[in-house]
Amino acid sequence: MSFRDQNLLLVLVLCLGNPLYGQEPTNNNFANPQEITGVSGNVSGSNVNANLEDGEPTTTAGLEAGGSVWFSWEAPETGFFRFELTAGFDSQLGIFSGEDFSGLTLHGESDTDPPGGDFVMLWVNEGVNYRIRVTGFQAESGPFVLDWSKVPPPANDNFADAQVVVGAEVEGELSGSNFGATMEPGELETTAGFEAGGSVWYSWRAPATGTFSIRLTADWDAQLAIFTGEEVGALTVLDESDPLDGEGDAVVILAAEEGASYQVRVTGYSIDRGPFLLELSIHPVFQKMYTFEASAGSLPLGCLVQGVDGDFYGATSIGGATDNGTLFKMTPDRVITTLVEFSGKKGPNKGGALGGVTLLQFRDGEFYGTTGRFGDIPATIFKVTTDGVFTPLVEFAEGENPLAT
Repeated sequence: MSFRDQNLLLVLVLCLGNPLYGQEPTNNNFANPQEITGVSGNVSGSNVNANLEDGEPTTTAGLEAGGSVWFSWEAPETGFFRFELTAGFDSQLGIFSGEDFSGLTLHGESDTDPPGGDFVMLWVNEGVNYRIRVTGFQAESGPFVLDWSKVPPPANDNFADAQVVVGAEVEGELSGSNFGATMEPGELETTAGFEAGGSVWYSWRAPATGTFSIRLTADWDAQLAIFTGEEVGALTVLDESDPLDGEGDAVVILAAEEGASYQVRVTGYSIDRGPFLLELSIHPVFQKMYTFEASAGSLPLGCLVQGVDGDFYGATSIGGATDNGTLFKMTPDRVITTLVEFSGKKGPNKGGALGGVTLLQFRDGEFYGTTGRFGDIPATIFKVTTDGVFTPLVEFAEGENPLAT
């Protein structure tokens, strides 16, 4: 072996210990951590022949930990950082602050499945010293690489770069994250009266006039707000929500005007950050489609049935020429057509809706339904076409009622 190779071996032994001879790593003990520095970087290490000290935490992420090595890192900046292990064994990662075991504060820990890809993302404060511990599950050990870096801000971190959301009905959900997000100068610093941090922005143009809701879900303390305005420092709050439950299930509601632009902001309480889902089935919570008049019927019954033609079909309990109720259809653009006026105990459209109506569309495209008995008006089974051609099929005898069974 050359002199140069001998020096290299000596350096490796001094840094990592010599597992071939049962020597523990030099950073096995909390009091003697290996120092790492910088906004980003990586370091190689090993926990072969390492052990746990008296008083040291014996678990990582709730699982038995063994064979620890320690690193010391002073945060060069305030913000969100990611620490990640790459290992070929069941490794574990924990990040703490404190001067001794009795005063340790845990900031994050990980034991992933499959093993060897542990990572922790956490908010750090400039100048604070953090202790990074690498362990193995139970007796697992081996070499590893520890990487760290500051989390970059999302593309929609700034108000001017808001992600555009289009349309009222968008299938699925929009996933996002405010990891690495910041607050801009002049930006509103609270949501619903609570400290807000790490904002990301969405821009939405209302497709219709009506009352709309937008829902945010997350497993951390997420906040939601909606604004109007063109500049981050001159926005008008329309609604805002912080559910105060430590888990984001925030909802905002607004009376929107067709074509108007609205700015949606997702934040975290204080330093809370994480992934979230923003519901994209943005739809009117309630929007009046039609107001019935007595001549066309009133007191609609039950739910509408959507036909294969896209129109909606239903019944009213009163109205029509004899005030025994009607069957109607309504187009999606709210055009109402009376199909049938029930004629009571006599007439061509025998039956009445006051005793209740059921309505179903069958494979032949026709609608079939029942009316319940009401007074001396018999219960019936009927068929009606989408054009309003009504055919009584069955008239039940007194005491028989198809809606009761």
